[in-house]
Amino acid sequence: AMMAGDVENAMICRGWYCVMSFWAGASNFLRLSKHCVQCIQEAIKYQHNTVLYSMMASFNGILFLSGTATGDVDVKSYDELDEIGERTHSAFLIFQSFMCRMSNHFWMREYMDVAKLSEKY
Repeated sequence: AMMAGDVENAMICRGWYCVMSFWAGASNFLRLSKHCVQCIQEAIKYQHNTVLYSMMASFNGILFLSGTATGDVDVKSYDELDEIGERTHSAFLIFQSFMCRMSNHFWMREYMDVAKLSEKY
């Protein structure tokens, strides 16, 4: 799609590739982190905020679970992403942030935090 000039579709496909690889466990965290960084950098370059912020939500989960940090891109926190979602009325971004945050608590066996977060929404 990118070669044909369809930047928007290419960004969405790349973003979903990273997200689905994360949820399916199809790729190790280090390789997936590199893909996410590339996707975030391209989303910034092409000013595709939907892909940018949803990738940041997923990337937060990857960084959290892998125990790594990245200096390659500036990643917003879940609270910052929630605020952006509320300000822009983006139910999609709020959902992405919620699901990634809840999965972090779940994988760390913080079940009370999962219940509390679920009650909020």
